[in-house]
Amino acid sequence: MVTSFARRVVLTAGQAPSVDNTQPWRFTVGRREFVELPADWDRWLRVADPRGRSLHVSCGAALFNLRLAVRPAQKRPLVSLR
Repeated sequence: MVTSFARRVVLTAGQAPSVDNTQPWRFTVGRREFVELPADWDRWLRVADPRGRSLHVSCGAALFNLRLAVRPAQKRPLVSLR
């Protein structure tokens, strides 16, 4: 079950700016308020961004927003990259 806190955090993170407003991310909320932020490669602008740099920068902005959204709740987000 997705908590209201997790839902609010994901909605806030989704407001992050992205290159060309592509919003190339998908959020998945799991147990215990675990949030996964994978890149949505279907939104990758292959011609304009052949190396995927803009996609990664945009996902980084979403991650930063997610981390900021957690702070008012006095929680410390744990971030790991795969």
